[in-house]
Amino acid sequence: MKDEYDFSKAEQGEFYVPINEVSMLKSYEATLNHGQIQWLGEPPSIESARIIVTILDEPQVNTKRRPPASIAGKGKTVGDIVSPIADTEDWECLK
Repeated sequence: MKDEYDFSKAEQGEFYVPINEVSMLKSYEATLNHGQIQWLGEPPSIESARIIVTILDEPQVNTKRRPPASIAGKGKTVGDIVSPIADTEDWECLK
């Protein structure tokens, strides 16, 4: 068994931690603003601790795509949009 940390695979997100140093991990949600942690929930009741920080990218705001106003009202429906194009007698799955 190794007595030291092995950071040779750290770039791939893997490294060896001696079994006697593994402990329970607890997760807390917080934001980091100008180097200061702001807890989003109840802060942990610990004065000092070794921590592992995971930075989450800010989610992209999904805005609904809208067509330009210049094409509004210019679309036309041609034909029947409810009935299937092919005759149901031609459908192999119904045979």
